[in-house]
Amino acid sequence: MFCKYVPTLTVFVLIFAVLVNTAIPVSAHDVPKTGSGQSRDSDVNEHWQTDFGFPGFDELNIELQRHYKNFDNRENLALSGLAHQKLMVTDGHLTGSWSPPFALPLVPIHVMLQINGTVLMWDSVGDNPAESYPTPQHNWTRASIWDPSTNLVSNIDNNTTGYNMFCAGHAHLPDGRAFLAGGNLNSSLNGTNTIHIFDPLTNIWSLGPMMNFTRWYPSVTPLANGEMLITAGNSTNGGSSRHEVYTTQGTIRRLSGFTLALPFYPWIQAAPNGKALVMGTSSEMHYINTEGTGSRQSAGQRDDYARTYGSYAMYDIGKVIASGGAGSLKSAVKINFANPNGDPVVTDASDMNFGRRQHNLTALPDGTVLATGGNHSGASLINMNTNVYDAELWDPTTGQWTVLERAEKRRQYHSTALLLPDGRVFTGGGGICGTCHSVGYLEKNFEIFTPPYLYSSDGSGALAERPAITYAPDVTAYAEQFTVETPIPNNISQAVLMRMSSVTHSVDFEQRRVPVAFTKTPSGLNVKAPANANIAPPGFYMLFIIDNAGVPSVAKIMQIAEGEQPGAPMIIASSGGGGTAELEWIPVPGATGYTIKYGTSPGVYTGSVNVTGTEAAISGLTHWRYYFSIMATGPDWAGADSEEVGVLTNVGPTSAGVTVSGRVHSSTGYGIPNVRVTITDTNGEVQRTVMTNAFGYYRFEDVPAGRDYVMSASARSHQFVEPTRFIRGDDDLTGIDFISLP
Repeated sequence: MFCKYVPTLTVFVLIFAVLVNTAIPVSAHDVPKTGSGQSRDSDVNEHWQTDFGFPGFDELNIELQRHYKNFDNRENLALSGLAHQKLMVTDGHLTGSWSPPFALPLVPIHVMLQINGTVLMWDSVGDNPAESYPTPQHNWTRASIWDPSTNLVSNIDNNTTGYNMFCAGHAHLPDGRAFLAGGNLNSSLNGTNTIHIFDPLTNIWSLGPMMNFTRWYPSVTPLANGEMLITAGNSTNGGSSRHEVYTTQGTIRRLSGFTLALPFYPWIQAAPNGKALVMGTSSEMHYINTEGTGSRQSAGQRDDYARTYGSYAMYDIGKVIASGGAGSLKSAVKINFANPNGDPVVTDASDMNFGRRQHNLTALPDGTVLATGGNHSGASLINMNTNVYDAELWDPTTGQWTVLERAEKRRQYHSTALLLPDGRVFTGGGGICGTCHSVGYLEKNFEIFTPPYLYSSDGSGALAERPAITYAPDVTAYAEQFTVETPIPNNISQAVLMRMSSVTHSVDFEQRRVPVAFTKTPSGLNVKAPANANIAPPGFYMLFIIDNAGVPSVAKIMQIAEGEQPGAPMIIASSGGGGTAELEWIPVPGATGYTIKYGTSPGVYTGSVNVTGTEAAISGLTHWRYYFSIMATGPDWAGADSEEVGVLTNVGPTSAGVTVSGRVHSSTGYGIPNVRVTITDTNGEVQRTVMTNAFGYYRFEDVPAGRDYVMSASARSHQFVEPTRFIRGDDDLTGIDFISLP
C-alpha cells in the first residue's frame, strides 16, 4: 500500500499540471478585476469555467482530497537518515544547512507555533484555488499539526464552525490559544466577520463573537493590555479602513473614533509608547491609540516604496528591519521606534544580496535576521524561473547580509517561515491561487534550516555543543526576577525572549526579540523579566540562553503575565551636564504618573520628583554624578523601581570623548587577531565594533564620556574567561583585556 502511494500521487499531479497548462491566470492577489459592464461574480464564474471546467476536474479533486485525508507519515520518517546526513556540512558554521523536504497533507499558508512546541498550520478547502470551489463548500478548513520532536503530522480540520479560515489574520491570545480574525466566505473571495479560536490543549476549534466588519487579509496585533487589534482586509462593508479590538472580556469594541485605509495584511506591532505602530506595507507610518473609540496620528514616512509582499522582523526592543517587496527590491531599512517621545527614526540598511518579493524574514535568538525564499523578478505572486533559493543572514552589528546555503524548494506566494524552539527555522508552503494553479506551483511540503550558530566553529561539520536550560519557571511577571538553572553559567553571554510566531503572506504578526538582563550564580542565572507589557505584550515566549561562542540553547517556552503590580519603566536614554540630568523611558501601561528618585550613591535616594510624561529634565544638581530610578504610579497602585542608571551631571554633553583600549590574548600571552570587540552603552545609543590587529590589540577613540558601557569579545574559535566587561567612561581607559580559555 505504502509503495503505491507516492507514484499514484505523482501521476495525478502530472495529469493536473498538463490539464491546466493553458489556463488563464487570475490577477494579482487572486481578486479578479471587474471589467466594463461585467460584474465581479461573472468574472469569477468565467475564471472558474476556464481554469476548472475541464473534463475530469471533479474526479481529480476527489482524488486529491483522498490523499489529504489519508496522509501517510512513513514517507517523512523514512527520510530521517538523509536528514541526519545533510546536517554534516563542512562549512555549516559559515552557511548553515537545509534538511530534505518533508511532505505535508496541505500547503502551510498559515502557521503558528503553539505553546506545546508543535506547529499549527492550515490552508483552505482543497489544493485548488479558493474561487474554484462553489460557495457551499467553503464550510470547513483543512488544518494539521506538525510535531518537531517526532516529525509526525496529524490532521486537525475545522469541521465544526462552518467557515473557511483561508486568508485570516492570526496571533496568540495571552493564554496561548490561537486567535483568528476573518477568512474566506465564498467563491467570490469575500471575507468573513468571524473570530475563530483554537485551543492547543484540547485541539478544538470554536467560534468567538462576530466582528463588525467582514475581513479577508486582515492583520491581528497583540497589545500590551491583552487585547487584540484587528485591522484592514478586503471587506464588503468598509472594514479596510475601519478597525476594531477583541477585548479581554471576549467582546468586540469598534474603534469608531477614526478611519484609516490600510493595505492588505498591514505591518503593525505594539510599540513601546503603548500604541500600535503601522509600518507598512505602504510607506506612510501611523500610530494607532486603541483606548476607548481609538485615534490615530501620523508617524512619518518609512521610505519611498510601497513594499508590497516585502517582509519585516523585530530584532530588538522597538527595532525593526524591513526588506524587499514591490518589484523585488534589494533594499532594506531599519525602523527604530524604541523612544516613546517622537516619531520612528528610519535609516537605510545595506542591500540584500538578492532582490526579493514574497520572501520571509525571521529574527533569530542572537539578533541576526534570516531571509528565505521570494522571487527576484518582481513577479506579483509566482515566477517559476526566478526563485531565490539562497538564504541570507543580516547581522545588526556589522550591518551586512551574508549569503547562506541554498534551499531545494521554491518558496514564493503563500510560503511561510518561523523560528522553532530548538533554534532552527521552519520554511514551507507555496501555492493555492489561480496563477499558482496555471503554472503548477503547489508546495505541500516543508524544509528545516539549521543556522550557522548551531555548528561547531572548527569546520568539522559537526553540530556545536549547546548550553542547556535544566530549569526555568513556566510563568513569570513583569519586572520580576526568576531563576534559570544551567550547568555552566559562566559560559552564558546572553538571555533573550522570543515571542511565539504567527505567519502568513510574508508577515509575522507578533514576532519580536526581547533581550533580558541577568546575573550569574554558581548554579545558573538570575534573570530579570521584561520591565513591562509595552516591551513584551502578555503571552508566551521562548527563553533562549546563548553561550560565549554564540550557540543558543533549546528554548524553554514560558508565559509572561501581569503580576501584583504592572511592572516598571525602562530607561532608554540618559544624559547630563551643567547641573542637569535628562531622562527618557518606556511607559508602564495604565500608569498616571512617575516618581523619579535620585541620589549621589547607588541605591540610596535622597531626592525625588513627580512627573506625568515619559521624559524629564532635573536641574539644580550640584554633585558631579547622580543615580536615578523611576517608579510608575496609578490611581491605587505603585509599581516596581526601574533599573538604575548613573548620569554625569556636571560634565558638559559636548566634552571630549575618551579612549578605551586593550588586548585580546591567550592564557600564555599570545595576541589573538581578528577578534570582534564591541562596546555598547547601557542605553543602546552607542554601539561600536572593532577587530583586533595581528598582535591582538584594539582601540576605541572618542567614546562619549560619562556613560556606563558593556564591552564584549567574540570569536568563533575562542571562548573567554570573562567575555563581557562593564566599564564607566569617565576617563581614558587602558588595559581592558580579554583572555582566551586554554
